[in-house]
Amino acid sequence: MAQRLPESPPPDPLRVLTLIRELETEFGPQQFGQLMQTLLGLSFQSAGFTVIKNAVGVPDLQVFGPTNPDGFAIEAKTGEISITLSKRDLDGVRSTNRTPVVAAFFLSNPTPTWRMVDANSLRPATYRRYEIESKPAVDVGFDVTGTFSRALVDNFRVAIEGPGGLARMLGT
Repeated sequence: MAQRLPESPPPDPLRVLTLIRELETEFGPQQFGQLMQTLLGLSFQSAGFTVIKNAVGVPDLQVFGPTNPDGFAIEAKTGEISITLSKRDLDGVRSTNRTPVVAAFFLSNPTPTWRMVDANSLRPATYRRYEIESKPAVDVGFDVTGTFSRALVDNFRVAIEGPGGLARMLGT
């Protein structure tokens, strides 16, 4: 059995934020959101999960792995200072047989962080970062933010070309 090497430390948060801002500037909100979702999916994939990305509709991602066969249904949201969740968003992640999660990423956060929130603790509304931070977190079994940061840095050249290359890497 091959021995797994320890992961390298995540990249500097300022570098991560700079790359994210570059993607945001290059693409409109819809394509930027797709890139963030796909990078999040690649993060789960690199952590050993099988990832199903829903190109249209909710949830954005369904992920499952050998240690968590039921997996997670994830709606990924990015926003400058707030994110908005619709009834459709929440119904979509709750209607699966997976743990319902809202993955929130706030661009105004000086330390780029994915918050994995229990969707059952949310209702349709607009949430600011401090409101999301006070909701129950879901432990997905790995450091999502660190893994995402490495995926972003490692795949930035592909990401800056648009969502298609990353989607092919994810297998969608």
